[in-house]
Amino acid sequence: MDFLEKYEIIETNSDFLIKSSIAKEIQNENNLVIINQILVEQVDKEIVDDFNKTAIILKSITHKGVSKYLEISHVIKDEKNIFYTIEEKPKGVSLDTLIKEKKEFSEKEILKITISLLEVLDYLDKSSIIFGNINPKNIILNEDYSISLINSDILNKFIEKDIDNPYIAPEKLRGFSSTKSDQYSVGVSLISLLTKKDAKELLFNNKFLFQENYGISKDFVEFLEVLTESKANYRLENIQKRVEYMKDFYKMDTIMVKSNISNNPDISNNPDIINNSGTSNNLNTTNNLDIKNTSDLDTYDTLKTYEAYEAYKASKKHEVLSEDEIQDNRNKTFFYLFLVSVIAISLLLIVVNAGNKIENGLSGKKTKVWSNEQIRKFNKAYNKKYKYKKKDLVIDK
Repeated sequence: MDFLEKYEIIETNSDFLIKSSIAKEIQNENNLVIINQILVEQVDKEIVDDFNKTAIILKSITHKGVSKYLEISHVIKDEKNIFYTIEEKPKGVSLDTLIKEKKEFSEKEILKITISLLEVLDYLDKSSIIFGNINPKNIILNEDYSISLINSDILNKFIEKDIDNPYIAPEKLRGFSSTKSDQYSVGVSLISLLTKKDAKELLFNNKFLFQENYGISKDFVEFLEVLTESKANYRLENIQKRVEYMKDFYKMDTIMVKSNISNNPDISNNPDIINNSGTSNNLNTTNNLDIKNTSDLDTYDTLKTYEAYEAYKASKKHEVLSEDEIQDNRNKTFFYLFLVSVIAISLLLIVVNAGNKIENGLSGKKTKVWSNEQIRKFNKAYNKKYKYKKKDLVIDK
């Protein structure tokens, strides 16, 4: 295979049937690549065609959060099929390494990592690309807290799925997968990063137990629970909206932290007061915050919850409305209420009328209206039969 002549193998390891190597370019030693190979004796033509189609898709990915594929190919040597991929090796560290080292992260750092992961998922989702094989080993964290995905699922087509792998979405084990399957894998990887434990240790009855004793905020717990829902249709529908939401929260969180430190000499001059989460231990008050329109916030911690932040934004949006706009909104509200009332009454009359018709139809009787002439004839016959006097009858003239 001529492609190996361009590279010098530095390190090799095997994961199941896949042989993985780290190599450097002979002409440029600073360029490191990851070479993955798998040897298959017999393979159907349909699988080869599917491999080639997937190769075209993966090589078309241009997002910075996905390692660039330089070569994806299939060769036959000594009557054996060899499938291989060559991709650029990111310079960062895998989440798996950081988990094993028990690396501590602040909530803000975790938020940055999460945003970076969601941006990649959003790109893949809009491109209808299922990356697959996402787990802490294949998520590389760079110095700026951006991430790079490596080792896609393309070679895993030739091996049986590991049913004990907690990072694989449940539907994928049943033979079906979608872009939401990648959400599940990312969610489980983040849980491992936050708890500094392998996901297998947290899995109980198909649920991950991480909600307590790990210092994770309620909002982030709920977010991770959505990502790791066992049913794919319960996971995120609009990833971009969630990314924008988290970015807004991150910006506000940053402003509040900087403002509280810069406006409080006791805090800014004493580094010991800043804890390892990057925030101040005295951030439970807003007396020293120099931020406009924050008088309605009682505490900094209140702002740190997603619900409070959304309520805060909604209240500020209402405040910028002019009196004319408010009156216009009221008029529209009254009009819509009136319109709804008219429609409701009309529907009620239609239903009542239809009910009467149905009742008459079921009883087999028809409502009959007599004219004045018919009433006179009836009274005359009635009077004649029972010998009543004419003056005893009331006739509508």
